[in-house]
Amino acid sequence: DRHLKRLRQSLNKLKLPQQFSESFLKDTILGVISRFDHGPYMLRVAVIKEGLFLSTYPQSGKGAELEGKLCHIRRKLPAAKSLLDMGLFEEMKKVDRNCKELLLISPSGNILEGATTNVLFVRGNTIISPTQDALPGITRQVIQELVPEPWRWNADDVHLGDLHKFDEILVCGSGKEVARIISLSKIQWEPRSQKAFDTLSRCYKDAKLLYLKENSPKYSNP
Repeated sequence: DRHLKRLRQSLNKLKLPQQFSESFLKDTILGVISRFDHGPYMLRVAVIKEGLFLSTYPQSGKGAELEGKLCHIRRKLPAAKSLLDMGLFEEMKKVDRNCKELLLISPSGNILEGATTNVLFVRGNTIISPTQDALPGITRQVIQELVPEPWRWNADDVHLGDLHKFDEILVCGSGKEVARIISLSKIQWEPRSQKAFDTLSRCYKDAKLLYLKENSPKYSNP
């Protein structure tokens, strides 16, 4: 439901018509999913001029240890998930997404987001999430709702020059779920902890299992 809501929000921000009812979208998505027995895989749903476009691709980088590759590209409309950013898609083709994530950098040197993720910076018990010029990711929303005490959550900008202050850099998204950055291209940095990674990974795993038990017969108790 969150993904369908975000699809509608993105269409509104892009000033595109709402061509399909929610029931039609749900039935179509479930029909496609039911044909696949093997995974894990990701399903991309896009509304294009010609109609509804659905495609699947392998899940990559789930819970991985990743190199962050700095990329001076910014989405044309960060608040909407869209197919407008062809330059970014071309850059994504050049990296192995099982072991690398592009980190998008603003002209002023702030880290905005990952190519397919939101970025979380950890200092002590504080988790800092840049929100300016970044897609409001659903995985990030879920984690923020569930993060336990004593962790604190702040929204703020993070500049490249301040990376030495952070103990951990994490990325989160539907594909990678929660993953760790363990090195950065062109910048000397390495993690000093993985406490936040362990905590947030557990939070997201628990939330996903609860959702599956409530919504999928396969995972429900007999």
